[in-house]
Amino acid sequence: MQSNARVPEEPKKQPVVASTRRHHIRLLVVVLVCCLVGVGFYRGWFAVSSRTEPETHKVDVNLTVDTEKIKEDAKQAAKKTKQEAADLSSKVKQEAKQLQQHSSDQGKSAPSQ
Repeated sequence: MQSNARVPEEPKKQPVVASTRRHHIRLLVVVLVCCLVGVGFYRGWFAVSSRTEPETHKVDVNLTVDTEKIKEDAKQAAKKTKQEAADLSSKVKQEAKQLQQHSSDQGKSAPSQ
């Protein structure tokens, strides 16, 4: 006698590569957030304060975010980046002009055959 009962299929396993890739991306996001928080505290964007009530012995902890300081630092960073890019651009143009002059000088001094 043959049974008509179907054997359930095994669930498909995800490739190990995709799982590892997701893990690495999550780890990267966590590291970036930790770096941002560290830089934020260093630059003064965030501040933590606490207050203890003597009667109840409760501690209130406050996190303060200085949005004006963040905006000011962002503007300064953008300004500095634009200046550095302009300086680098002019330096590259100057070196390109020197190379062009050098190659044209060599072309003129080459003997004709």
